[in-house]
Amino acid sequence: MKRKTTKIAGILLTLVMLVTMLGAFSLTASAADGDACVSTADCTGTYANGFCTVCDGYEQPTLNSDGYYEIDNAGKLYWFAGLVNGTLDGVAQNASANAILTADIDLNIGATINKNGTYESLDVLRKWTPIGSSTTPYAGVFRGVQHRISHVYINSTDDYQGLFGYVTGTVTGCTVKESYVKGKDYVGGVIGYLKSTGEILFCENLSSVNGEMYVGGVIGYAHSASLINECANDGSVVGTENVGGVIGYASYAVEVIVNCENNGRISGEECVGGVIGWGGETIQGCTNRGD
Repeated sequence: MKRKTTKIAGILLTLVMLVTMLGAFSLTASAADGDACVSTADCTGTYANGFCTVCDGYEQPTLNSDGYYEIDNAGKLYWFAGLVNGTLDGVAQNASANAILTADIDLNIGATINKNGTYESLDVLRKWTPIGSSTTPYAGVFRGVQHRISHVYINSTDDYQGLFGYVTGTVTGCTVKESYVKGKDYVGGVIGYLKSTGEILFCENLSSVNGEMYVGGVIGYAHSASLINECANDGSVVGTENVGGVIGYASYAVEVIVNCENNGRISGEECVGGVIGWGGETIQGCTNRGD
């Protein structure tokens, strides 16, 4: 009886060791095949629109030889925002990083976002945190190359809201469409607050923008920016004071505002304008065709 018990125990021990070895092999093979995630900072899982299907980590974009991060999906754009804002695990903050879009980007594929902020087709929308803040402005160069970023969803009571929150760098060729951007003050479809030597060129808003003071379809507040050129608004803009189709408020230190256009409906109570709610030193070739 004792010999039989010992034999059974030996068989069970062998089986346990075999299962353990197979499990270890399975995990190793899975990681090598790219199906498992090491961490959200260094994700090796399978990506869907740039988000890991295992841990929801962001796919890291490639840094090209010109020093620009190449972005072609939503996850890579979220990763870049995290890089600028300093929210990526294990990655040093870089508020001066450069980026270039290589494709149109949809942050919430399949969603329908209404002008009042309600949405359909998806149970939950992935919310957007603006690139750059008042404490850490975005100081790099972001080239949209006329690609469109759609289904950006911001429903906030904070200041400095937009695709970009606070910018001292350069943003070119970006279009925000079919989106909802809501904040308190300094709210824009593309940039909430543009300051210093910042430039914005060839950008467009085709979305609903809502706030209180300093609300613009493209830029909420432009302060001492060097150039605002060829920007357009085709979305609805709603605020209370300093509300404009392209720019809510432009200080007289803004050097040039040229060839900008509004085709959207603008609503406000005080200092409301088709192209600019208030201000601007040199305004050339701008047109308002909106309400």
